[in-house]
Amino acid sequence: MKKSLFPYRLAAFAVLVALPFGCNNGPDFEAPRVDISSLNRNAVISNAREIVRVDARDNEEVAEVELLINGQSLDRDLRYPWELRWQTDHYFEGNYLLTVRARDESGNAAEDTMTVKLRDVILIHEIEITNMCCDQAFGPQLEIEAHLYDSEGRFLGCAGEKSGLVGVNEDDTRYAVEAYFQKPPLGLEKLLFEEMKQKQVYLKIVEDDQDACPIQENATRDNVSSTDDELGRSATFAGESLASARVMGFHDVVYLKIAAGRTTQP
Repeated sequence: MKKSLFPYRLAAFAVLVALPFGCNNGPDFEAPRVDISSLNRNAVISNAREIVRVDARDNEEVAEVELLINGQSLDRDLRYPWELRWQTDHYFEGNYLLTVRARDESGNAAEDTMTVKLRDVILIHEIEITNMCCDQAFGPQLEIEAHLYDSEGRFLGCAGEKSGLVGVNEDDTRYAVEAYFQKPPLGLEKLLFEEMKQKQVYLKIVEDDQDACPIQENATRDNVSSTDDELGRSATFAGESLASARVMGFHDVVYLKIAAGRTTQP
């Protein structure tokens, strides 16, 4: 009796069909690729809350991205876009090792690491406007600027309309604000506490009429003329004293609370 070869042919066909699928189901040993996309190496951070954005990719799928500060786990994100949160005002000034770690579904991991610098800026935390009713020169709304100089009259920075000191009306009112000082000449950088804490400094308060902060580029000294009305200036004081809050009054009109700290503004 002749045996049929069909069962054997069927088995061989099954093996041949199964082989290609078997090659694609092997273990995954390829680690993700990960980069910190929102910060540069040695970046200076003066924000109270920093969002660390990450570019993470994998041959299969990224499962999570983790943020570590000096090796201590701080935050995790489980979905794209990868954004990790760092409450920097819980940390002292200094240099910190920032690490982001990406893992895929198979447990493979990769890291990107950089050193960043946490630094305080000079902030005006509170402003009080008084005795405005009888001074018609100021009009119905007062927008002020605070100009900071060293003891030699060199211009250090300015806080004004573009950095938080706006919309103060003529009522006797106290306002919570958060105004930081911009460095000259174009006001693109924040003035850091470390840049002026070894200096003797003073403040000049003016009404913001025409010359917007950070005032004209060549205004590097206090004797440069301005069309803004001066409300008063402080006595000279040690910049390092702004490590704690300081209340200052100007011309019985403006009172400020000023100190070093981190800003919630970008």
